Amino acid sequence: MNQPKRGRRVLLLIALCFAAPVLISMVLVKLGWMPSGRKNYGELLDAPLPLAAVVQDNGQAFAWKTPPDWYWTLLVRVPADCAAVCRERLDLVANLRSGLGRNATKLRIAVVDPVAGNTALLATHGVYRIAQPVDDSVTRAIARPLAQPRLALVDPNGFVVLRYAEEADYSLVRKDLAKLLKQ
Repeated sequence: MNQPKRGRRVLLLIALCFAAPVLISMVLVKLGWMPSGRKNYGELLDAPLPLAAVVQDNGQAFAWKTPPDWYWTLLVRVPADCAAVCRERLDLVANLRSGLGRNATKLRIAVVDPVAGNTALLATHGVYRIAQPVDDSVTRAIARPLAQPRLALVDPNGFVVLRYAEEADYSLVRKDLAKLLKQ
């Protein structure tokens, strides 16, 4: 007579072992908690913004949408007056691509605003200079910064999906890029 009760308890314990993690995760999601390893450091856009095709400085077309090659694009906006600190940050943008190692070929950099003088960024392979005037879709996606370069990430389908603040920490941007491009 004791066997059926014991069997039910064992069955309930087994069911609880499988159901408990699901229930706990549902409660945590409802409370808004997300593990820190799953977050990106930029501002993830709720509604990705489409970009219209533009022209490079050399007159060639530049398409944000890149199938079948599937390039991600780091969109760089430069302030009108780019002082010494701004130029140093531009050189760090060049390091973002080279720091990706073998995945660097999956990322291209598009500099939207004119940059006076020579910087390491403009001499880096995989950097494209966009001609002026800039399409309104680019301006809506990311405004021209005041003091330091501002970055945005464009997916292979031509949508801005992630934006970074002017004072963004580039080591965190590199972590985002590394997670994204290691696939």
